[in-house]
Amino acid sequence: MYDMDESSSFNGFILLVLLKFFSKCTMNQVACSLYLVRFPKILARLLTKEEEMKFNEFVPEWEIGNLDALLVPYINQKYDTRFIRGIKELFARGLISIEGEDVRLTSSIEIPSKSDAITSIENKAYFSSLVVKRTEISILNEKISRIVGEEQWEIFSSSTV
Repeated sequence: MYDMDESSSFNGFILLVLLKFFSKCTMNQVACSLYLVRFPKILARLLTKEEEMKFNEFVPEWEIGNLDALLVPYINQKYDTRFIRGIKELFARGLISIEGEDVRLTSSIEIPSKSDAITSIENKAYFSSLVVKRTEISILNEKISRIVGEEQWEIFSSSTV
């Protein structure tokens, strides 16, 4: 699973699925969306109660408690190598265009396979895009930081130096 998670093609695929829910978005928005797809536990806390109920129908409980979710306070970084490699993969294949901070698909996409894994990615991408579209990115970053306890972690880590 580690090799798949680190694959630029796989991360490019997740980004491709995400971008189909945006007509146009900024790099920060797509990076934040990818982060939320990777960490469904955080995504669930940013949803309305109704959205969270629907989300929980699609995302298994084991996925919300996965190892990445446990490591969230240590890897709260949106522009990580997974994101950068995924964007490069899509750009190199001509699937996205980048103009300044704006990113968009060059054409519409169809995802033919409906395996459980792909359906899960699509559902997380859909809910992630809802959150990112309705929340100004700096406010969203603050909410994410609060959720992962980054502020408490900084206080704790600075007190132990």
